Amino acid sequence: SAIWVSSTKAIDSAHAALAEASTMSPVPLVTLVVYNLPNRDCGGASSGEFCCDGSIVDGQCPQFRNMTSTAPRDCGRALQKYKDFINRLAAVLGRHKKVPTAIILEPDALGMIVTDGACDVVTIDNFRKGLKYATSVLSQLSSVYLDAAHGKWSP
Repeated sequence: SAIWVSSTKAIDSAHAALAEASTMSPVPLVTLVVYNLPNRDCGGASSGEFCCDGSIVDGQCPQFRNMTSTAPRDCGRALQKYKDFINRLAAVLGRHKKVPTAIILEPDALGMIVTDGACDVVTIDNFRKGLKYATSVLSQLSSVYLDAAHGKWSP
């Protein structure tokens, strides 16, 4: 089984699992699913906690409810929150270096990037930036798996 780290609060669950694993012999592999990119799921069922416009309405990023020219042109603040989230998770991983970990990073993000019409261009750009940052930070502390979807994948 894996621990889903899909919110800032869920980092505490990852920390608890790593702390428990560190007391075991042999120390088991801990698998984490990191899933918290800004505008994640591009307005689907799981928008997450970081929206480019800064708000969540009924669990969704509002700009996906009504795609108009008022959609945000910049996701910088939400992307910085995501980087802070990744840094906080990295700090937890760093405190438990003797526990082997595998991270499944943003499982549907690559599929969303290549699917026409799934996301707006601002979100796609920030998915790329977020994935690049998370991969560079987390791969120093863990094995990182990027899910590339499959031939019949659809959002």
